[in-house]
Amino acid sequence: MKKIIILGGGGTAHNVIDLLLNEQTEYYPIGFLDKKKCKNILGIKYLGKDKILSKIKKEMQIDYAFPAIGYGKNINNRLRLDIFKKLKKFNFKIPNIISNKAFIRSNVKMGEGNLIQAGSVIDTGVVLGSNISIGINNAIGHKTIIKDHVTITGSVNLAGNLTIGEGSFLGMNCTVFRNIGKWCKISAGVSCLEQVSNFSIVLNPKAKVIKF
Repeated sequence: MKKIIILGGGGTAHNVIDLLLNEQTEYYPIGFLDKKKCKNILGIKYLGKDKILSKIKKEMQIDYAFPAIGYGKNINNRLRLDIFKKLKKFNFKIPNIISNKAFIRSNVKMGEGNLIQAGSVIDTGVVLGSNISIGINNAIGHKTIIKDHVTITGSVNLAGNLTIGEGSFLGMNCTVFRNIGKWCKISAGVSCLEQVSNFSIVLNPKAKVIKF
């Protein structure tokens, strides 16, 4: 198996390491880096902060790395974009990490550094850019185009023949029928029936708690 370094120590890193250990057979995570000291994840060691990345590449002779950075409390997806660029700067190979429990249909094209987790269906003719995070149980409709650095969380439904712009975030259980611009935020549970322009935020009304 090919040795790979993981960048990140949060929830997405847990998902990625779990996937690498249990849902594929091409890569083995030898450790992970994060900006703060972390406990080991599923037996995989914390190696230090990402400032030692070039040192690790040279001393451990690692060719592969992956930016396991989620949206979390970030303002947008630019943190993962920055990490992706840093890995490219140090000439790491950034593979696509795909769960063997995901379903990829015919004529799907993709760049590099994409994460596709269990239960997600990538339909016929979909085109994925690079550094895209697709979580659990998503349905990506036929011939949809997803640009670089997009985050699709979980249980998201995308109709066919759509375009999702660069860096956009799609919250859990949202449904999208029209194109989404770049660097947008779509709230959980939203049904997007109309096109969303660049740099937009689409919110879902907060649930109202009724006490008896």
